[in-house]
Amino acid sequence: MALKYLLKFLFLAFVLLTNAEEDCKHKICVDISEDYFLSNPLNCSSYFFCRQGRAHRGYCPDGQFFHPPHQKCDNFWNVPCQPIPEFELECIDDEEPSQPPEEPPPEEQEFLCPSDEAQFLQHPHDCSKYILCFHRVAHVRHCASGLEWHGAIEQCNTPDQAQCSPSQCPIPDNPNQPVFLYNDNQCGAFALCVNGMPQWRSCAPGFHWDRVNNLCTTPEKAECEEIKEPPVEEIECLEDSPLRNPHPTECNLYFLCIDQQSFMRNCAENLIFDYLTRTCTLPEDGLCYADIGAEPAFSPAPIGEFDHLCENGGGSPIREHPDTCLKFIVCDFDTGSAWPLPCADGHVFVRELYACVPGDVDTCQPHDLK
Repeated sequence: MALKYLLKFLFLAFVLLTNAEEDCKHKICVDISEDYFLSNPLNCSSYFFCRQGRAHRGYCPDGQFFHPPHQKCDNFWNVPCQPIPEFELECIDDEEPSQPPEEPPPEEQEFLCPSDEAQFLQHPHDCSKYILCFHRVAHVRHCASGLEWHGAIEQCNTPDQAQCSPSQCPIPDNPNQPVFLYNDNQCGAFALCVNGMPQWRSCAPGFHWDRVNNLCTTPEKAECEEIKEPPVEEIECLEDSPLRNPHPTECNLYFLCIDQQSFMRNCAENLIFDYLTRTCTLPEDGLCYADIGAEPAFSPAPIGEFDHLCENGGGSPIREHPDTCLKFIVCDFDTGSAWPLPCADGHVFVRELYACVPGDVDTCQPHDLK
């Protein structure tokens, strides 16, 4: 399929017909579905989207090329692209009078796309659907039968892998009546509903969310009592689960996954299970999974600075730091907060390994791991 479109583009590149009419139907859009993106032979970081038979140009973020088989922008080193030096869009004769664009269906009018970039968003209330945003226009699309939207990889997947949960937020937004959500298990967390999805935030350390007046205040005024659930005694172990796994609520406990069965174990006295190294260690040297986002001992970044890196929940909570290889990001999916942590001295973060390894701190290149 990709070869077919590439040959079509190569043919058009040699035709080079000049047409000064801007509002015309284009040959590249003939028999092309309006939910399919076409690469731009002239510019690897650009693409076309057909609407009403007309080709509209879109642009990838800096450092990314359009990947036709994947139908999205990706890092330039992952996309084989050879731009054609000369290319012009060719119009076709359109005897029918130009019609104004059709109004999108009512369901699509409810969503607001955050930017002009092409991007995929989770459907707030239906896991079998997702939203394609193009030039701030929302298009509701369906996963194949039996599949659900997997936000972390921006693809439809099996429900057990997608782990999709419908949002409690209403749509569309009412700017005059903002809707807040809270977590019964965390008094310091709250969320603002935006475009049908919760954006989680945390109060400053030592403050709680007042669920009546919708603001952060002292624990005495907030009168919030966290619901403490009894510790779980087992977890689900999959074929690819690590041998050692953190307990979701207790710092001194962890689970062994053997033959897809879980066995709960205790760390030695005064030790905690370190979520990053998956070993028992001293509290000051480790990171407890249950403490992520809940009044942590480490200082977070300015509120909201890296939260966008954790918007797509699921998968590993470890994210690459956007500015340096000497740090990494830990996502608290319950609150939507991002916590930057430093690698050990002489270590650099490797995205493919989701871990800090010995490496050159100046070039960010890991040492030979063999």
